Amino acid sequence: MGSYIKLSEYAKKNGICYKTAYNHWNKGMLKGKKLETGTILIETDQSVGKCVIYSTEGLFNTDMIKLATDQGFSISDIIVEKSNSIKFNDILADTSIKTILMDLKNSKQIDNIDSIKVLLESNNRTLKVF
Repeated sequence: MGSYIKLSEYAKKNGICYKTAYNHWNKGMLKGKKLETGTILIETDQSVGKCVIYSTEGLFNTDMIKLATDQGFSISDIIVEKSNSIKFNDILADTSIKTILMDLKNSKQIDNIDSIKVLLESNNRTLKVF
């Protein structure tokens, strides 16, 4: 049997606010259990990991930040590059990045975006397109 910590402790440990951690719990992004008292316990071997917004120059939409935070994401970095490939490949290679957020215009510029999504999901990572 694994060990657990309270949701509030989990949030503090991962540098996110309680509300964000609670949203992640509600979306099924965290493994744990809810006690009859209402206390939420999270398995200790989990980490939210980094969440980045990726965009190419000229297509970055500042509304993405609000959309992301409204959905409970805690953004650790915003990466904007002139040509899409070099930094995007670095993001894909960095396993500490668990969530990549991108707008629809950028996703259409990347070949095989659906295959990339499947590959990331098989490694407990996510590519979310707004």
